[in-house]
Amino acid sequence: MSPRRTLAAAAVFAVLLGLAIVDSLRREIGDLQSAAERTLVEMSLEEVQSFTLTNRHGAFSLERRGDGWWLIEPIEAMADQGFCFAILHNVTNAKRQGQVEGIPGAQLADYGLDSPAISATFRAADREATLDVGARAPGMPQFFATVRGSGEVFTVTEHIAANLTKTLFQLRDKRLFPNLPEPLLVTAITVTAEAAATRIIADGDREWWVEGPPRRRADATVATDLISTLPRLEASSMPENVTPAAAGLNPPYIELAVETQNAGTLRLDLGLPTSARGDEFYAQRPGIGAVVAIRAQDSSRIPRRGADWLDRDLLHLSPGEVGAFSLTLPWADLNVSFERTESSPWTAAGNAGERVDQEAVQELLDLMARLTADGVVTTRLTSLEAYGLDRPAFTFVWHSHDRSVTERLDNGGNLGDTQAHVRRNAEPVIYAAPNVYGDVIALRQRLIDRHLITASLASAERLDYRYAELSGSVQRVQGIWVQIGASGEPGAPVNAQIIENVFSTLALATYDRALSGEQAMAVRRTLADPPWRVAAYDAAGNLLGEIRSTIPSHGDTTAPLFAMTGDDRAVVISDRAVLIAVQNGLRPLELHQIGVNLGGILGRQASP
Repeated sequence: MSPRRTLAAAAVFAVLLGLAIVDSLRREIGDLQSAAERTLVEMSLEEVQSFTLTNRHGAFSLERRGDGWWLIEPIEAMADQGFCFAILHNVTNAKRQGQVEGIPGAQLADYGLDSPAISATFRAADREATLDVGARAPGMPQFFATVRGSGEVFTVTEHIAANLTKTLFQLRDKRLFPNLPEPLLVTAITVTAEAAATRIIADGDREWWVEGPPRRRADATVATDLISTLPRLEASSMPENVTPAAAGLNPPYIELAVETQNAGTLRLDLGLPTSARGDEFYAQRPGIGAVVAIRAQDSSRIPRRGADWLDRDLLHLSPGEVGAFSLTLPWADLNVSFERTESSPWTAAGNAGERVDQEAVQELLDLMARLTADGVVTTRLTSLEAYGLDRPAFTFVWHSHDRSVTERLDNGGNLGDTQAHVRRNAEPVIYAAPNVYGDVIALRQRLIDRHLITASLASAERLDYRYAELSGSVQRVQGIWVQIGASGEPGAPVNAQIIENVFSTLALATYDRALSGEQAMAVRRTLADPPWRVAAYDAAGNLLGEIRSTIPSHGDTTAPLFAMTGDDRAVVISDRAVLIAVQNGLRPLELHQIGVNLGGILGRQASP
C-alpha cells in the first residue's frame, strides 16, 4: 500500500476510534446521570409502613401506627419520632452516587456486601426494599451499598450510614409517658414505699388531701409539680443486661400509680441508684418496656414518705375570706373573738363596747396567712404534752363568712429560739414552724383599741373641765388660749403649754376593759352628772372627745374607776394616774385666773 493510502486509512481509523470513545463516554456519563437521579430505595417517606434496622447494636423493627412510629422488636415502646423521620427522610430522598461498572458477576464480597455491616428493609403496602451498606470506599468519605437483588453497587454518604447505625436507646422515645393529653386530669396519686402506701385525692381544682383516717390536707404544689413532671419524664440511659431484681425493681423500691380521667392509670416503679454517685436511678413502667435509668433530680419529684405530701401552709387563710376569728392565750388569761360582715369592719364579738384596732387585726391575719411549716416533726402523735401542746402558748381559730370553713392552729413548745411545735386542725401531725409567739403577743395588745379618746385633738378650739369643786373652760381666741368667764366672755390668757400637755395626756390615755349590759347602764346613770369631766370641742362646737369619771383619788386604789367616753362607752380604768395628771395639769389654770382677779381688785383699791 502506498504511503498516501496508509495515511488515509490511519486518519479514518483515528476518527472512528474517537467516535467510539466519545460514544462510550456518553454512555458512561448517561449511566452515572441515571444512577444519580435514582433514590436509594425508590420509595417515598409516606409509603413506608414499617422498617427494620440491623447493625452492630442489634436488630430493631418499627412500624407506623395512628399516633406515630412504634418499636415492636426487641421491645414494644413508643419510638423517637424525630429519629424515625430523619432515617426515612434521608433514605427516601438521597440519590445513589458513584455507580460501579460491571456489577453483573461481580463479587459482593469485594465491597463488603456479602455480610453487610448495616441492613435496612423498608416496606410499603405492595413492596419492600432492603438497603445493604458495606465497606468504606477507599480514600473516600463514602460507603459501598446495594439494594439487595438489584445487581448494582453504588456509594452512600457517611451521613446515611450514621442514620442507620442507631441504638435501641436512640430509637425509642425517651419519654416514659409519651403523648399524654393536655391537661392531664388526675384524680388520685398513690405512692407505695417500704410497704407503706400514701394516697392523695384531688378535691376540686386546687385542693388535695391525704387519705386517712384522718384526712389531712396535702400540699397542692407537690401534687401539681409531680403531674407536670410526668409528660417530661425521660430515660437518661438504657443500661444493658440489668435484670429488674438487680435494679431494685422486683419488688420496686417505690411504686407510683397516677389515676386519671383521660389517660387511665399511669404506673412507674423506681429502683436503686445505677451507681455509687447516685445521679441516676433505675426505673420501669410495669409490663411496658425495659429497665431504664432516670436522673436523680427527676426521681426526687416523687415524694417517698407520707409526710412529704403534707401541706406546709399551716392555715389556708385568705384574710379577705375570714368572717370571724378567736385568739386564746392561756398564759395571759386572754380569749378574744372578733367578727365582721363583708361590708362592715371588725368588731369584738360578744361585747359591743370594745373598739377594735382594724390595722392590728389585719396585721394578725396577714401574719397567720404567711405562716408556713419548716418541716414535719412527727406523724405518729402519741402525747401532746411532749410537744407543749397540752396547753398551747396560743390558739388561733378562724371561720369563713358563712361558717362553712373552720381552721385551727395550736402553737406549742419552742424548738430553740426561732421555731415552735405547731399542730393544725387537731391532726396527728406535729410541724416545726417559725416561732411567732412574740409577734402574736405584741399584736394582742393592739387588737382592742383602748384609747379613751380616738378623735384628733389637734383641731380642738375649746376645753371644758370639772373636777370636785372646780370647773371652767378655756378657748382658743385668735391663736391664744384664754379663760372663759362665768358670763361666757373671754378672760385672761392662760399657759398654752398646759393645754398642750392636757391634750397629749388625753390622747395617750387608755382603759382596761369596756362594760356592757346592766353594768354599763348603771355607770351611765351614775355619770350623767359627773364629778369629773374633760371635754374638747372644735370651732363649730362639735364634741371631739370626752371623758366622764368618778373622782380620782390617791386613797383607795383597789376600787374600780369607772368612766364614760364621748362615744357612749362605759369603761373601767385602773391607771388613776391618767386622770390625776389631767386634773393636776388643769389646776394651775384656776390659780392663774384667781391671781388675775385679785390683782384687779387690789389695783382698783389702790387707785384714787
